[in-house]
Amino acid sequence: MKKFLIQSILTLIIINNVLQSQKMRPREMGLEIGLFQPGQWNAITDVNGVKVGHETIIQGDNVRTGVTIIVPHEGNLFKNKVMAAVYVTNGFGKALGFTQVEELGTIETPIGLTNTLNIFNVANAIVDYMIINNPNIRSVNPVVGETNDSGLNDNSFIITGLQPVGYYGIRPFWKDGHTTGIFTIQLLKQLSN
Repeated sequence: MKKFLIQSILTLIIINNVLQSQKMRPREMGLEIGLFQPGQWNAITDVNGVKVGHETIIQGDNVRTGVTIIVPHEGNLFKNKVMAAVYVTNGFGKALGFTQVEELGTIETPIGLTNTLNIFNVANAIVDYMIINNPNIRSVNPVVGETNDSGLNDNSFIITGLQPVGYYGIRPFWKDGHTTGIFTIQLLKQLSN
């Protein structure tokens, strides 16, 4: 009994230390990543011109999914490509468009991040978005990455399209018919504070 009690206390101490360490960011632990200091919000939107839109869907106990779209600058991405690189840490993930980024070192579309079963829908929607804004293009390389959220959702939320909204927004259309989730950059920055 005494041995079990000591093992239980040690296990709780280890679990507590792991949980406490996860609350700290690497920089707070003295680990400096990259060459530059973080911006005001320590977020991707600190980079001038970068726009981010997202929608998270939480419904009941069986749906936890969403999509994030990153627009690297305010101009025409197809005409003014962005230098880029790709590094794969887990070859199991689905990644569309990465090979061309590795070969050419550029991105020519907004970047999509979504769940496993939506990457092709997001890629198709990005292609549609690019053709609307560049009617004469003959080829385009959408870049979409994924996270497997199959244990968190029942896959009833599938993206069926994207529509440009103004200069900075993209509205996702979902299989169930809803189209909410456009955010202004100012609101995203407020949410990140």
